[in-house]
Amino acid sequence: MNKNEPAGNHQYARSGYAWYVVILLTIAYILSYLDRWVMSLLVELIKADLDLTDTQMGLLLGFAFALFYATMGIPIGWLADRYNRRTIIAIGITLWSAATAAAGLARNYAQLFTTRMLVGVGEATLSPCALSLITDYFPPKSRGRAIAFYTGAVSIGSGIAYLVGGQIIQWAEAQDSLSLPVVGEIRPWQVVFIIVGLPGLLIAALMATVREPKRTGTAATAEMAAEKVGFPTAFRYLTRRWKSFFGVYLAMSMVTIMAYSHAWLPAYFSRTWDWDIPKFSLYNGLALLITGPLSVNFGGWLADRLVTRGRADGPVLVVLAGMWIMVVFSVAFPLMPSAETSFAVYVLTIVGAAMATATAPTALVNIAPGQIRSQTIALFYLTISMIGAIIGPSSVAFFTDFLFEDETAIRYSMALVPAVVGVIALFPALVVRPAYLGQLAERRADAGA
Repeated sequence: MNKNEPAGNHQYARSGYAWYVVILLTIAYILSYLDRWVMSLLVELIKADLDLTDTQMGLLLGFAFALFYATMGIPIGWLADRYNRRTIIAIGITLWSAATAAAGLARNYAQLFTTRMLVGVGEATLSPCALSLITDYFPPKSRGRAIAFYTGAVSIGSGIAYLVGGQIIQWAEAQDSLSLPVVGEIRPWQVVFIIVGLPGLLIAALMATVREPKRTGTAATAEMAAEKVGFPTAFRYLTRRWKSFFGVYLAMSMVTIMAYSHAWLPAYFSRTWDWDIPKFSLYNGLALLITGPLSVNFGGWLADRLVTRGRADGPVLVVLAGMWIMVVFSVAFPLMPSAETSFAVYVLTIVGAAMATATAPTALVNIAPGQIRSQTIALFYLTISMIGAIIGPSSVAFFTDFLFEDETAIRYSMALVPAVVGVIALFPALVVRPAYLGQLAERRADAGA
């Protein structure tokens, strides 16, 4: 384990190598979103083969994954603040990639549920370790762009999931029969899981080329005089400053509720507008691949720009702006009068989600002491995953099955979820900024002590 040192004495790695690490971590993040989101394309196929309800599919899309993705983040964050982050990431990539491929061998709901839980465990290793690594590779003035580049994997991975998944489904459905040695005959949706799961094993091997950097920002405070800080101490630190930290957590939780509710987009466009999976996959994949990276990098650039112009709360301002963009257009797009206008308005939600996703981690690492940085990020992902991944997909399914009692009413379920979210979103919009500025001032005082 590397010896920690204050940020002011830290010798950062050469820019070229630092960006190599960011690119490798970003590819891993892209693959994680590919493995995570490809199931949304397969909803109707899996439902038909396994005879499932929308509610059961909602649990697969959200709860099965989020249960361990969220809860494992805390012990993994604890490990990441102490031990080699590169090794933890490599183990995680191997696990989630193998579990995704194993989903292609699932023969029933219980087996599929189990593989989704294992995907959650593996993916829980990535962001707490990756964001901590990036923070130690880049100085504060250029950190926002590096983190924004990394978080751009959210839209890129989702876009590739739709493009690749749609094409694989189209190819697989055109075959007379599909079979594997020993396993025997498999369905088209199973082929998708196997194909998208295997490439991650190569990235896991490439993690051996990443050097573990020295840790920054570990100046002692009254609450954290030691280098090794346990989660109880970290949690006390965060809860005493709950408006700044949990204000960011809550704002992003509202974003993730809406983002995860979009797992029903293929079903919505199919049931409401008769778009088949390949058509929606092509449109949505291109929209995510074009709009997402542009919005992410704009969000990172804007946050850095605001900071350099004296707005120290720039990352938080961008998070809140992205949240409200997503609320407004997530309510609007399901209610549009045609498929084309609905899709065009939906694309604007990608802008809001990408801006918020790009800047929330930057906002947190800028105010978290180095001793608990990974644990802060782990708790962040626990919070937004448990709230977003569980409530988002399941609430759409619940409203469709039990409130409207009609599969074709999915458009109203998808509009209702962000409408409720908009009311809750008023709270972080009002409290987080002044608290965040106060926490920044405290961190500067600690660093100067």
